[in-house]
Amino acid sequence: MRQPEPEQSIARSLQIAGVFIFVAALYLARDVLIPVSLGMLVAFALSPLVTQLQRRGLSSTMAVIAAAAVVPLAIGVFLVSIGSSVAGFTEELPKYRVELRNKVENARELVAGLGARFRDISNAVDGSSNSEDANAAESDSASVPSITSRILGMADEGETNDGSTPKKPLYVVDSGVANIDLKSWAGGAAAILGPVGTAGLVSVFALFGLLYREDLRDRVVSVVAQGNYVVTTEALNEASQRIGKYLVAQLVLNVSYGVLFSIGLIIIGYFLTEDGWFPYVTVLGTAAGLVRFVPYIGPLIGAGLPLTLAMLLFPGFQVVTAVALLIITMELVFNNVLEPWLYGSSTGVSPMAVIVAAVFWGWLWGPIGLLLATPLTVCAVVLGQYVPRFRFLSMLLSDEIQVKTSVRAYQRLLSGEQHRVSEFIRAQASSLERVQLIDELLVPTVKLIIDDEQKRELSDEQMLKLLHIGASDAGIIAAPTETAEMRTEEKPDLTVDSDAKEPPAQAPLAHVIAVPVRNAGEQLVLEAIGHHLEESLRITVFENDDLPDRDAQRLSTERPQAIVIGVIPPGGMEQARYWCSSLRKAGFRGDIIVACFGKFKNYDLLLQSYRKRGANQLVTSASQLVQKIARIGSRFEAQHKLDSATDSIHQLERKSHFHPSKPVLSE
Repeated sequence: MRQPEPEQSIARSLQIAGVFIFVAALYLARDVLIPVSLGMLVAFALSPLVTQLQRRGLSSTMAVIAAAAVVPLAIGVFLVSIGSSVAGFTEELPKYRVELRNKVENARELVAGLGARFRDISNAVDGSSNSEDANAAESDSASVPSITSRILGMADEGETNDGSTPKKPLYVVDSGVANIDLKSWAGGAAAILGPVGTAGLVSVFALFGLLYREDLRDRVVSVVAQGNYVVTTEALNEASQRIGKYLVAQLVLNVSYGVLFSIGLIIIGYFLTEDGWFPYVTVLGTAAGLVRFVPYIGPLIGAGLPLTLAMLLFPGFQVVTAVALLIITMELVFNNVLEPWLYGSSTGVSPMAVIVAAVFWGWLWGPIGLLLATPLTVCAVVLGQYVPRFRFLSMLLSDEIQVKTSVRAYQRLLSGEQHRVSEFIRAQASSLERVQLIDELLVPTVKLIIDDEQKRELSDEQMLKLLHIGASDAGIIAAPTETAEMRTEEKPDLTVDSDAKEPPAQAPLAHVIAVPVRNAGEQLVLEAIGHHLEESLRITVFENDDLPDRDAQRLSTERPQAIVIGVIPPGGMEQARYWCSSLRKAGFRGDIIVACFGKFKNYDLLLQSYRKRGANQLVTSASQLVQKIARIGSRFEAQHKLDSATDSIHQLERKSHFHPSKPVLSE
């Protein structure tokens, strides 16, 4: 029952207010929700490992402890390798300052050259030059090397400013802060201890989530189910499976990225460096793979490290360009090919929804929100699939199109653009079977056109014409036949082959006449069914332009094997009954099939009412109608074969009667 307008407005306002309150609660409670969410994500990631260890014979507690020990061990190994690499790089840093200075000088010269070129262009446009500005620019450019040298801690002659003599002073900048107060110390401690505390909470939640995962699952089902335990259990299973597949896919992709990136750096070092080796390949590959767990920001960090090292360690820009091309190529392949393929199949979230979710959760929770965006969106999609009230989440975020095919076709018809209608119908025709396309696209779309009473620019006739042309372009119905003039202009073949045999006579096909009761939509559906069965039957779609009594008289003289009366409700039911009565009164004795497309609760009563008027059968879909007509064709073919065999026997009997065989004389 439809709610009144005031109640609808109040309900809509309450829903909008509820959304804002929910988002505000997520933001205000982020200090609690972020550790809980990260802990559950870590628990999801380690759950398959715990299950495998339990299958090997370990107890639940020992399996959780063994799986949980993997994370700090991996983090420790990574930090040790990073620390050793940073220490080695720090020791070798003085060797690379000359190369950095050369690159800064080259960049300065390039910028100065571009500035001079722009000044020349400006002076040429203005028709004047300012010598004072030029001299000032030259003095400024001359002073840049000394400033650059001071920044790098080097004299103009290449000597270091170590403070050993007055000519080699150490450049010291006054910070302007005499003492550091207690508040600054507290702020610094909070900045350091805050992430440490969050990491501790995440570890605690993850550990207890693994230890008591079955107990937590039972409690969640009992609280959320409200008696519907089957649906809730299925929803939790699907959410856990999707998140698990997503984490596995992400792990495989990131590990593959790190390995391939390391191999690419090794190849670049072998061909483009003097030593034949790119340093810190293992650390750079591991870092590039790990930072990709954070969407969008992680790849930028992973690209910055190798580019900076290539800038510092190697002369020229050849190695830097090669590393940049390697990063761009891998990002294009992974972002546009591999990630949509693996993430889409594992999560069930559309690519556009992934981007929107990353923006939303990143705005709400910062970098941690980017990490949690996809798992939380997966939970929202599963919630929309199993809870009718949140169905809109599934419609907006799922990779499966939740909008019906007929609604999408009707939306394109409303635009009035023929190419959009034809393109959509062709796309659906390539993915659906012909009968399924009629039931899921043509019939519901015609119903929407007839039912929609809202004001629109196009009339029913115009929209049905657009649909008819689109179906013709897609090959669902026969294309318009050639005119008689075009057929007579064709040149006949004048060559005669005396040895050619006459083609064998084709067996006659069953003849079925289809009658649309009211509009062009019913005619379109019947034409599509006839085009589908044209190889096995001869179906004629009759255009009724007279009174049913007179048309019924004409149809009965055609003596078809069956007559199909097509009607698409609402409306048209009484006209279909009158057609049945008119055909029987006109003397038609064949099968009358009423195709009433739709779903009906009172099917038995409807069938009984049509049978009283003379109908033999009642179908409610195109698939049922195709089956009924195909049976009539098979029955007619079998009867024709039987009649042919009978005629052959009679001919043999007549020949034996009028031309008796001569007796054979024995020797």
